[in-house]
Amino acid sequence: MKSNTSIILLMGLFIFAIPTVIGEGSTAVSHDINISLNDSIYNVYEIVLLKIDNLENITCWIPGDAENVFISINDQEISYTTNGNIYLLNLSGFNISDKIHMSISYILPYTSESFNKEFIRPTENLSVKLDDVYIIKNGFFSNGSNIHIPLSHLETAAISWYVVSLLLLLFVLIVVVIVYALHRQKLSSVKDRAWKSQDVLETEKDLLFNLLKEIEKRYRSRKISDETYNKLKSYYKQRTVEIMKDLEDMNS
Repeated sequence: MKSNTSIILLMGLFIFAIPTVIGEGSTAVSHDINISLNDSIYNVYEIVLLKIDNLENITCWIPGDAENVFISINDQEISYTTNGNIYLLNLSGFNISDKIHMSISYILPYTSESFNKEFIRPTENLSVKLDDVYIIKNGFFSNGSNIHIPLSHLETAAISWYVVSLLLLLFVLIVVVIVYALHRQKLSSVKDRAWKSQDVLETEKDLLFNLLKEIEKRYRSRKISDETYNKLKSYYKQRTVEIMKDLEDMNS
């Protein structure tokens, strides 16, 4: 009960007692309303158990921006005429005792800012669910009462879930990248250790010494230019120094 009260306060549910001239000899024993957001539209389902008193016609109140309205009495589709928000249903041809089961379904556009309902008969037990969360439960409403339920939170919930999904996907991608990088680093480390074995480094050092001697020999015989000589000598000498340092580290 505390949780339901908090949700109602958070959403700004307003209930008005506004007199109305609309009425009839019927009472809603129970009235269940379920609102859900699907594919950028609000689907609304109303199930009403009515206690009637020898009526040939009954009425129901449906929001003015409702579309694709479908109404059935005792699981049988019924035709209707409209006058604003009021839908008039003709019960002739129906085998009615003292109670009837009325089902109403319709959609509200995504731009709807609120769900409104005016009660044209006493309602003994009202429940309203918004995305499977009770906003009203076991409520009593007199003839002429009015409720107003903002719908903006449904849009926020959809956006929040979208953001959460993106963040979750981003987190998974980051984990995959980190694992891949660590794996590559491990492979690289293994290759470096294999490449930097003492035998390999000693062999490379001897080859570099011979190469430096050959460069010197070619330079003295004027087979390479000064510029080429200086570049090659500098490069291979630097490499030789690096190898000798690696060998020194291994032996220390």
